[in-house]
Amino acid sequence: MTPVLVVVIATSGRRGTLARTLRSLAEGPWPEACREVVVVENGPKSGAEEVVRNAAMPLAVRYVYRNEGNKSKALNAVLEGLDDCLACFFDDDVRVAPGTLCAYAEAVGAVSSGRMYGGPLGVDYEIPPPDWLVPYLPNSAKGWSLDASPASEEMPFFLGANWAAFACDVRRIGGFHVHRGPSPTDWTIGEETDLQRRLRCAGVEPVYVPEAMVWHWVPADRCSPGWALRRAYQVGMASTLHEIDRSPACFGYPRWMIPALAARLGHWVLTRLSRDEQTRFIAAREYRHWLGMMQGYRLGRRRRIAGGE
Repeated sequence: MTPVLVVVIATSGRRGTLARTLRSLAEGPWPEACREVVVVENGPKSGAEEVVRNAAMPLAVRYVYRNEGNKSKALNAVLEGLDDCLACFFDDDVRVAPGTLCAYAEAVGAVSSGRMYGGPLGVDYEIPPPDWLVPYLPNSAKGWSLDASPASEEMPFFLGANWAAFACDVRRIGGFHVHRGPSPTDWTIGEETDLQRRLRCAGVEPVYVPEAMVWHWVPADRCSPGWALRRAYQVGMASTLHEIDRSPACFGYPRWMIPALAARLGHWVLTRLSRDEQTRFIAAREYRHWLGMMQGYRLGRRRRIAGGE
C-alpha cells in the first residue's frame, strides 16, 4: 500500500510566485495517495493566506502561520504535526510539471521509511543571464538533472526546491537545522543539503526520480553577476559554519586564512583594471567565497564559545 503523500511549501513574501506554484499543482494529475497541500508562511504576513484561500485545488490546501521568520523552524513545525507520510518539499517559486506527484507516488510504492527522493529542476528565466555567467550560477539558477551531472560514486544531493522524504525519518534525526536557511539572524543557505546529509548518515537511501520535474522561477536580479557574488559569499559561509577549527585566531578568524585572503584581495584589485567582465568576476568570486568561509568559521567559533564548548 502506497503511503500518504503530503505537499509542503514554505513561503515568505512571495505571494505572486506562490499563486503560480499552486496553479501548476492544481493542473494535476493527483495520485490517490496525495492527501493535502500544506503552505506554511513564516515571518511578516504578506498575503499567503489569501492565496491559499483562493486556490482552486481539487483537494485540501491548509495554511499554517509561524510568526518567527525562520524557514527551518516553520518546516519543523509542520513535520511535527504530520503522520508518517511522504512529505514532498517544493519551493514557493516553482512550476510543478503535470505528473510529478504521480511519479513520486509510483517511485515510493509500498516503502514507508528509509528512502528519500528527488527529481530534476528546470529554470524559467525572467531575463536569461549572459552565457559566460551560467557556469558560475548555482544549480537552482541554471537547472539540474542527474543525467547532466558529472559521474561520481555517490548520488548528488537533491535540490531543495524539489525533493521528498518520510516525515518519520526527518523527525528521527531532529529535523531541519534552525541555524541554516533564511531567517533574520541566520541567512546562511544549505538547510536541505544539511538535512539530506544527516539522513544519509542515518542510513536513508537517496532515489532519483527523473519524471518528477519542476521549473524554478529565476528573476533577473537572481542571475546577475552581483547576485552570483553574494551567493558565493553565502556558499563559503555555509561550508564552514559547522566546521570545528581550534587553530589560533585573529579577531575571531582563523589566522591561517588571512594570508590567503590577502592574496585573493590583491588578485581582485589587479583584475579590476581588466576590460573582460568574466575575468573581473572570477577574481571577485574567489575573494567573496573566501570571505564567506572566514565568516563561517568566525560565527561557528562564537557559537561554540557561547555554548561552552
